[in-house]
Amino acid sequence: MDSRKEQILKAIIKEYIFGAEPVSSKTIVNRYGLNVSSATIRSEMAALETLGYIKQPHISSGRVPAASGYRYYVDYLMDSDNILNEFNLLDVNTNNLKDINNYLKEVAIILAGLSNYTVIITEEKQGEDKIHHLKLVGLLEDKALLVLVLSSKKVKDYVLSFMEKISDDDLIKLTDILNYHLIDKNLDSITLELKQEILNIFPDSPLLVDEIFKIILIALNEEKNVDFIVEGMKNIFKLPEFNEVKKIESFINTLGDQERVSKIFDNILGQEKGKIDIKIGDEIGIEELIDFTVIATNCSFCDGIQGKIGIIGPTRMFYEKNITLLESLFKKKEE
Repeated sequence: MDSRKEQILKAIIKEYIFGAEPVSSKTIVNRYGLNVSSATIRSEMAALETLGYIKQPHISSGRVPAASGYRYYVDYLMDSDNILNEFNLLDVNTNNLKDINNYLKEVAIILAGLSNYTVIITEEKQGEDKIHHLKLVGLLEDKALLVLVLSSKKVKDYVLSFMEKISDDDLIKLTDILNYHLIDKNLDSITLELKQEILNIFPDSPLLVDEIFKIILIALNEEKNVDFIVEGMKNIFKLPEFNEVKKIESFINTLGDQERVSKIFDNILGQEKGKIDIKIGDEIGIEELIDFTVIATNCSFCDGIQGKIGIIGPTRMFYEKNITLLESLFKKKEE
């Protein structure tokens, strides 16, 4: 593409990103000072349309970018990073976040707020979760708190109710027994034989031991599924191109489907941490997201947790800003 067409395409994309309205030749002449006539701009716009980089809505004489136009812009025309460095705003105090889910949710909320789009974070499993530690804490005479720490650093707590009276000393003793027998055990290792072995050592509270084993099985089974966090879905309501209820429902239903969310990240290129990948329109591979762009990267979160993080917005997206946000987040994790 020659330089003039590139300038005009860039002008159309920038105008449409900011205004969400079809861009006329007069607007380009008035705002971008290309030192050519409106007729020349119209001729070049017609050529860009023929090439498939822009298109003409049937209700307007102006033009809007096509998916291939955005792709050309991203690959060749984006401005270098002159954006305010915002990554200091992405600080998350991990010292007070014992649960990795809370940490990832905090990151997603901050990014959704800064981008004004939707953010998805997936946590990649590095094998099955195991029991790292557990503790029983007495609450009332007939209640105790079970705190379960998994190998993925997730912390789960449950309130147990029991009929038999159990002293704090007995809870401490049972905690020690459970830790001795259950640490580093995965779902398949939690067997009836193991429960019976513990009951042989601690026979006074069979109902409590049975309840604890049920909870552990449920907790480990839940962790077999891939975790994903979605924040900022309501941001779509602010976008004029998505003011139809049907489009909003389709978007919400798509991001609420775990298989679809996983598919969004299936074609992220390679495993290189910090590499930004941009998928536009049909490149995403999901029909319901044909009018969207995904900017995503592989990332290392706290405590070595691996995952993917993506910002999803309209093809009319502030590309430079959102690429910078993800790059900055990655740099922050490296410090």
